[in-house]
Amino acid sequence: KRIPQMRFNKILIADDDPIARELMLEVFTGRGFDVYLACNGYEVESILEDETFDLLILYNNMPPGPTGIELCQRHSTEIPVVIISGDPVHEESEAAGALRFIQRPVPISELVSIIKSLQLGLEPGPDSL
Repeated sequence: KRIPQMRFNKILIADDDPIARELMLEVFTGRGFDVYLACNGYEVESILEDETFDLLILYNNMPPGPTGIELCQRHSTEIPVVIISGDPVHEESEAAGALRFIQRPVPISELVSIIKSLQLGLEPGPDSL
């Protein structure tokens, strides 16, 4: 299925797990993306005050501050958002305006594949919205 092509050059990745953040940083910068990192919802809000992004990749539960879904509700009309969560929040993510929901644990290769598919204007696989 074809969808509009998107160009993601500058990505904000937010996750409270430092290992997950560093892994995504390494993988996405290695593929030429300009990546910023945040560890909680407050940090995301602070960064968004000063920077603009082509894509937000947000883990849902990253206290303190707003959840990924709450951030998505606030920003998805301006910036495409991908929500990652270990909880089954497909419907909540879709209602909040998320471009995609990805259930954790997710292999990093699958996340990269989803982002590449979106850039090419292809509908990602069945595990996402």
